[in-house]
Amino acid sequence: MLGRVNILAHERGLVFEDGIFTGTLNPGKHWAFGKRVEKANLRETWFKHADLDVIAASAHAPKDLNFVRVAEYERAFVWVDGRLDRVLKAGLYALWTTLHTVNVTVYDVRDAVCKGPVCSSRELEEAVRTFGLADEARILDLKDHERALV
Repeated sequence: MLGRVNILAHERGLVFEDGIFTGTLNPGKHWAFGKRVEKANLRETWFKHADLDVIAASAHAPKDLNFVRVAEYERAFVWVDGRLDRVLKAGLYALWTTLHTVNVTVYDVRDAVCKGPVCSSRELEEAVRTFGLADEARILDLKDHERALV
């Protein structure tokens, strides 16, 4: 396969040779000899791909692609550009960080009490309601003279 590939400023080229991920192309014009190039749009924060696990494990993975692996007993709170974007359950996810500021905080749901910045934020109650965590979490607002047994 011979072809010229033009990668725009808001894109990355994902290069595959014989079905194996071999690297990325930055913006510009490139020749692709015997390679398949897939364009990824950096404007879309969330990156989905059938071979995401292979790309994540590769030494050639793009530096501006943030991988988040969430275990069965964890939940990850993801902020994009300062706004709580979603809560992730078990799985592998990827987010482009070139055009967005991405912060991820992972919590172990086996802990009875939530500790950390998200636990004391106003967004926690909304996150529980909005992101389907009502079956997993309860928010208790205890007064100074009250205690809770877990």
